[in-house]
Amino acid sequence: MYFRIDEDRGDYISGWLLPDNPSRHPKVIVSVDGENAVVSATLTHASMVTGGLHDTGICGFEIGCTDFPALASAKDVRVYDEDTGLLIYVRRGPYAYVEAKLFAFDCREGEESLCAAALASAFHMAYPDLHLVGPDARKACIDARLTTSLYLGGKVHVRALDPYLRGSKFRLAALLADPVDILVGTLLSPSRAEGPDAAERLLDIVRRLDADQQNMLSDPMTRRLTVLNWADKLERDAVAQALDTLSHYEAIGVEADMAAFVSQMAGLCEVDDRVFNGVPSKPRSALAAVLRREPVVQKLIGRDLEIYDAVADAILVANTSE
Repeated sequence: MYFRIDEDRGDYISGWLLPDNPSRHPKVIVSVDGENAVVSATLTHASMVTGGLHDTGICGFEIGCTDFPALASAKDVRVYDEDTGLLIYVRRGPYAYVEAKLFAFDCREGEESLCAAALASAFHMAYPDLHLVGPDARKACIDARLTTSLYLGGKVHVRALDPYLRGSKFRLAALLADPVDILVGTLLSPSRAEGPDAAERLLDIVRRLDADQQNMLSDPMTRRLTVLNWADKLERDAVAQALDTLSHYEAIGVEADMAAFVSQMAGLCEVDDRVFNGVPSKPRSALAAVLRREPVVQKLIGRDLEIYDAVADAILVANTSE
């Protein structure tokens, strides 16, 4: 799916949406101050037919005061793709948004993301879980028009996106989570992770993983920083490759020190720290401290541990020398 908003004059909004299925007639959901309605595409883009992108080329949509009388004065106008629910446009409100395009590599998603919790709400448009969006839609998010305040984040394979991000002059940042905490959160429920036998429970689960399960859980951070696809084989120098990737990022933090990360982000975006939300740090858990020494854990996520420790140590040295 690919989309673009061409203009918003207040009383009129136009754009187009190209669905993954070239025979599908696209529709958008328009929300005007909480009142929702479905709008079908009515405008023809002949180039999409000649380019083999859509069967009819009827991909353009118009949103006007005839169907939405309150459009011109509405405080909250949003447009979503009907098929996927993806937000494709938000009318800019009277807020002091961060005037920057920012991409943040993340190790968590959804409500668990400390990065998104701290940063996303300060931007006009935000896509904090970019890894859940299809490849073409990701490019559309990067190319979003009518805004100079854009936040993209998530657990993406950065090599596939970096050329587009740099070409669109995004500022690049990363927030790393302790790899063992990520593994624990994946394999154990919160209640079991807090029990006295949590370490042995997790070790027992890891020992019982079959080859496919091991592949799905092994070194996720390293994979996202070095290869284009999850199934690609990691090279022997993958840790060095990952650290080289991160060396080109303008701000890097760890969940164990959110205050320092937010301060970095404020400097990178040239705003006051208070523009972003205060989010509590997530120190390494006692369980993670125990498990990281276990051979089966090191075998599964050893590269991730090397990367995380190298970054955490560098941050500690930098903070100590200030």
